[in-house]
Amino acid sequence: MRAGDVILIRSKGVLSFLNRAGQFILTGKIPQHTHVSLCVAPCSVIDATPKDHVKLRNVVREVIEKRLTDQMCEDGRMHVLRPPSKTWDDDKVAALKATIIQLGKRYNYGVLFPQSSDVDPNSEKAETAFCSELAAILLKQLLPIGARRPSATLPVHLERLTKADGWENVTDKWTQMLKEYRELAESELPKDCKHIKSLLETLDLEIQITLNLAQAENMQKALDKQCAQLDKKSAELTEKFIGLTKEASDLWDSLKPGRS
Repeated sequence: MRAGDVILIRSKGVLSFLNRAGQFILTGKIPQHTHVSLCVAPCSVIDATPKDHVKLRNVVREVIEKRLTDQMCEDGRMHVLRPPSKTWDDDKVAALKATIIQLGKRYNYGVLFPQSSDVDPNSEKAETAFCSELAAILLKQLLPIGARRPSATLPVHLERLTKADGWENVTDKWTQMLKEYRELAESELPKDCKHIKSLLETLDLEIQITLNLAQAENMQKALDKQCAQLDKKSAELTEKFIGLTKEASDLWDSLKPGRS
């Protein structure tokens, strides 16, 4: 599992059918998937859903709760695509910074409507994102994935990355890892239970640290904004003081003896 891996998922049921039907109507192309997640660190993925909005997820916990399973891969309902080397997996600092900026956004129900993040991925005016839009915003910062704006990027568009130069289908690798996690979680052996618990806690801690960094980043932005406002107010008061001083000086000169 590497940062930059694009996870394409097809859900089940009526909502899945409606989702794919909507994508077909909008694009004229038959989609195979309804949801997109992006791996942003080993065993950590980010996605956007109506229930949880933009959220970082622990892959091990997702396996335990059966939201990501090796069976999904074997059934053809989940595929994972890996970008060319020397991109996301080699630029972890940039990937983490890009991820932190997206945390806290709400789910975007306005699919296809332009957003300020189409031009500036770090725009504070863009407060929402849907799943494939979020993935496109993050991917576009570190590698070219086409000219389509993020707010117009649907799962069916990211499916085309299978044909892009340098991209690799790593579904088999993910299947094996998900299977190993599942077997550990289902095992009754004490050493396996201890291992999966330790892994789960470590990854939860990593996510919490990332969330803390995001909070600190937001606090720093708010502080910088307040400082900028104080600097502006200080400049205004200084200018006003200089003006008053000049007026007082002119008044004093006019009151000196010998002046009419």
